[in-house]
Amino acid sequence: MCKKLMSIAWALCRNAKSSASSDAENALWRSRFSARRRQMFSAFGIIAAISLSACAVERESEIMVPITSEETPAEPQTTPEPQATPEPQATPEPQIQEPEGITLTRNARGEHEGFHYELWSQNRDDAVSMTLTGGGTFACEWHGLNILFRTGRKLGSVADYTTYGDITIEYAGEHNITRGGASYLCVYGWTEDPLIEFYVVENYFSYRPPGSGTLIGTFESDGGTYEVYTDTRVEMPSIQGTKTFLQIFSVRVRDERRTAGTISVSDHFAAWEEMGLDVSGTLYEISLCIEGYQTTGTGAITEYTLTIGDEIFGE
Repeated sequence: MCKKLMSIAWALCRNAKSSASSDAENALWRSRFSARRRQMFSAFGIIAAISLSACAVERESEIMVPITSEETPAEPQTTPEPQATPEPQATPEPQIQEPEGITLTRNARGEHEGFHYELWSQNRDDAVSMTLTGGGTFACEWHGLNILFRTGRKLGSVADYTTYGDITIEYAGEHNITRGGASYLCVYGWTEDPLIEFYVVENYFSYRPPGSGTLIGTFESDGGTYEVYTDTRVEMPSIQGTKTFLQIFSVRVRDERRTAGTISVSDHFAAWEEMGLDVSGTLYEISLCIEGYQTTGTGAITEYTLTIGDEIFGE
């Protein structure tokens, strides 16, 4: 619209100039030109103002009025139905660690191939390592205060030794030290009610366990002679925390020490009972163990079969 009004204004100007161009009216034009010019340009100004105003209105309309779409407007979306809150899931039980060929360097326990294993160090800053090599076998090295490496069975303290029938261990291993003298390769375990820590010591060095314990007798088993000692530990670590408890040691005599053979564990319990010791407690654990006390050393169990009644582990 604004373009049309501007065209009209310019047309009026051209017509006015054409009407004043003839010679006959030249004098009249000159006399009247000033007045006509004022009128014509006044009219042009009015038309121009009107056209500019119309242009402004038109441009404002273009800005303010949105262009409508011919497309059908989208349907309003419905609010989704709230979903039911899921039932809380039970926290899964922690999985038992089952490494093989993995070296442990701090206190750890778990189960692998039917054997329970444990690395225990009284001082957590001790330099220790235990590599599980499958079927209850392992390799170890240490430098520290009081350290145990062992694999066997945790029986859960549900019955005494007579309930399980014959308990035997067949094994082969290595056992060496480079510092100190208190280290041994042995059967190791606990009973509860009464709380007893027991050992069947197969190999040792200059220190014969338990040191200052009381000798209560000797007996023959598996082609060798064992001396039986007892000792009392006062407020020391145990499977029940810090406790006072009895220790029992069957120690193979020095000239018959070994690092391979068969150990009839049930024979030792029967001998201890005949010597007047109360071993009627429930069995918590039977393991094959390498222990070090204030020593530096290395060791390994390379062959291992544990038989508990009709069950055989490591065959």
